[in-house]
Amino acid sequence: RVHGGEYSFLTEMLAGVLLVLSSAQSSSCDCLANPSQSCCSNWVYPAVNASQDLTSLCTSMPFMFGCGLSRECASKSISGPACETFSLIADICLDMRSVNSTMSGCKNYNALCTPPNTKVAQCTSQGPLPHVLTTANAKSDIISLCSMEMQSCHLCSDNSGRSCNCANLGSGGCTIVPPASLVSVLSAICLEMPMDDCDSFFEMCSSIPSGNDFDSVCNGQSSSGGNKMCNGHATVMFMSGIKTITTESDMCVAYLFESWLLDTPGKHVGAVIGTLLLGIATRGLEAVLTLFNQKYPPPPGKVHYIHDSVRFAIIFAQVLLSYTLMLLAMTFYLPLLLPVIGGIALGRVVIPNKQKPQPPPKQRSCHKLSDPLLPQGEQ
Repeated sequence: RVHGGEYSFLTEMLAGVLLVLSSAQSSSCDCLANPSQSCCSNWVYPAVNASQDLTSLCTSMPFMFGCGLSRECASKSISGPACETFSLIADICLDMRSVNSTMSGCKNYNALCTPPNTKVAQCTSQGPLPHVLTTANAKSDIISLCSMEMQSCHLCSDNSGRSCNCANLGSGGCTIVPPASLVSVLSAICLEMPMDDCDSFFEMCSSIPSGNDFDSVCNGQSSSGGNKMCNGHATVMFMSGIKTITTESDMCVAYLFESWLLDTPGKHVGAVIGTLLLGIATRGLEAVLTLFNQKYPPPPGKVHYIHDSVRFAIIFAQVLLSYTLMLLAMTFYLPLLLPVIGGIALGRVVIPNKQKPQPPPKQRSCHKLSDPLLPQGEQ
């Protein structure tokens, strides 16, 4: 029989033994040396070490895209799991591997997360952002975008602190001075004028995992999954040529108005039908004007305000529809270009020309009405 005091003593002794065994097992689990051990599944890289690594990386390379994300996190422009120190290190070290470069700040991360059989769950739970841009790609996109004059392209600065065009980024002393970053500059440019060179940036925005707030950087398009047919940002023209169909990384075609984005299959079907009807209506107005002029010809030599007002209204509507079709064709978007042509052609088929045939001109006789040389019955 065990008395209460003896029971308590045995319980405390057993707990102590288990604690010692647990500590011994933990100390033998060196995940930096061998991350494939099963004991590494619950192992977490010390926050102090992660902070030191991030500081080391962004002190020596403040221009890195991942360091720009770190500054945006520090300023509360973005927030969420993507701002975890280990995740930011992952963004930077992934960038470094893309150019076959290594830094001491990435040594521990690479040891933990690059082996294919790693068991460190933190490598997945706090991994890099999906489709995160590399520094080289972000810089190249900014230079290309700023070949066109835009206000946001003057967020770069030269050695004297004066504003310079970001088209010269990396040359002539033109650089991005903190607190600005590749992230903030590329965001400002792409939100000011979305163009094809913004596709990679918007692809990253549309792939931001849920639980993160990137709204100030991505203009509200950072929800998980994004739009299925485009990235949610409007464009009125594809600059690189005819686009067959948009994907998640492409900008959305604005159908005449900025808020009418073709971002779903249903909206595409509606746009195709609407464009066909516009083409048919253009031909219809042409026929209406012809019939009106035939049925109500204005008497010569007089001004008829009602008659001219009706003709003006018909011609105005016809010209308006014609230029609307021209704008739709100039999107260089095949799902709109084909209905523009098809609508005009279909209109000419279903609405034939109703113009009255002109009577042949009267032939004038070369003889006088009374010609003595002709027989009397033929005069």
